[in-house]
Amino acid sequence: MDARKLRSLQPCLLPEWSIRDASSLPFVCPAPAARSGQPEGGRLMSPAVRNDPAPARRFAAWAVGPWVLLLFAALGFVQYLRHAEYLYLAAALLVIVACAGCILRQAWARPVLQLLAVLLAAWALVTAALMLQQAGDFDTARQHALAQPQLGEVALWMIARAERIWQVGLALKAAAIPLLLWLAWQLGRSTVRAQFRPRRRGRL
Repeated sequence: MDARKLRSLQPCLLPEWSIRDASSLPFVCPAPAARSGQPEGGRLMSPAVRNDPAPARRFAAWAVGPWVLLLFAALGFVQYLRHAEYLYLAAALLVIVACAGCILRQAWARPVLQLLAVLLAAWALVTAALMLQQAGDFDTARQHALAQPQLGEVALWMIARAERIWQVGLALKAAAIPLLLWLAWQLGRSTVRAQFRPRRRGRL
C-alpha cells in the first residue's frame, strides 16, 4: 500500500500516533466522506450557534428634546440653588427626573414630561409677554444716564449689557414655545408611545 492511500485512510482500532506501518494494522477503513453542507468532522462537531445582535435603536427626532430640556433644567437648578429659590428649584428637579425617565424610555415619564412641556410653554409665553412690556425701559434709562453726565460711560455700558441679556432671554423664550409644544405633541403620538417600556405588573 503506497503512502498516498495510507494518508487517506483512518484507523478504526488504534490511535494514529501508534501507527508505524500499515502492515501492523488488523484492518483499516476509509474516512467517511463529508456530506454536502456538513462541516468536517461530521457528528463530532456541533453546529456553531450564531447570536444575532439586537437591532440598533433608530434615531428619533423627539428624543433630542428631553436631552436639551435636561441641560437647561440642570443649568436652572444650579442657578436656583445658588439664589435659594426653592420653588423653582423643585420645579427644575421635577423636569430633570422626567427628562431622565424619557431618555430611559420609561412609560411613567412620558405623560409627565408631556404635561410639563405644555406648562413650560405657557410659562414662557406669559413671561415673554411681560418682558415685551419692559422694552421701553431701556430707552428711558439711557436718556436719564445721558442727562446726568456724572454717571459716565459705566451707566451706559450697564444699560447696554442689560438690554443684550433681555434680548437673548426673549429670543430663547420665543424659540422654546413652539419646540415645547412640538415635544408635547410628539410624546402623545401612538408611534412614540410604542417606544416606551410598558409598566411591569407584579406577579401574583
